[in-house]
Amino acid sequence: MRTLVLLLAAATAEESAPAADVDGYRSDREVRAAVEDGPWRWTAGGGLWVVSSEATVSKDSIVGGGSIDEDGVIGFAVHVDAFRGPWGVSLEGTFLDVDESGGSAPAQAEHATAHLAAYRRFGGGDTHVDALAGFRLGSCSPDLQNGSVRRPWWDPTFGFRASHRVSERWRLAVRGDVGGFTLGSASDLTWQIEAFLYYGITGRAEAGVGYRHLDIDYATGGLRFRQRAGGPMVVVLVTF
Repeated sequence: MRTLVLLLAAATAEESAPAADVDGYRSDREVRAAVEDGPWRWTAGGGLWVVSSEATVSKDSIVGGGSIDEDGVIGFAVHVDAFRGPWGVSLEGTFLDVDESGGSAPAQAEHATAHLAAYRRFGGGDTHVDALAGFRLGSCSPDLQNGSVRRPWWDPTFGFRASHRVSERWRLAVRGDVGGFTLGSASDLTWQIEAFLYYGITGRAEAGVGYRHLDIDYATGGLRFRQRAGGPMVVVLVTF
């Protein structure tokens, strides 16, 4: 009887023991497992994108149009991810301000995107793949020497994310999507690809460095906007 009482006491103490220090490293598998039947969790962060951009803007009512090419543009990016078990929602936003003052057609263009996608995770452990479906809202505000125009549009998108943990603190991640397809006001074609190497700073925070490329071909109502933007990127993500 005494042995049974001791075993029951040990089990109760184990169940009531506090969780491990959040500053200790936890793998993605452990984080997901902890919320499988719990509340929604959040990952949020942002970063800087050093972009080499090639953009062409033209409009029937504007004489000349313009080609806007610039290297070393500093873009900004934000990321929010809400998840519960294998299901989640991802929101990514970017902003670029490209300015070319030389040449026969001085031009400037502000370009912003917001990409919202729902996803389903497949796999587990150290390797998983997310299937993504959503839309990207784009806005181009070119200011050419002979006039200016502002035009927002949206693109349906389909894509994937994949992650592989190579060690306790390091993981590789890739993401790609494609969309547009000239549906409604959508682009003729838009796509992006990115690859990152992340380091787990704590159990909740990680920093990453990688490369991202975004390509947009949009034409409607006499306006045509063609942009290729790519370059290295640094990000910091925190899970709550």
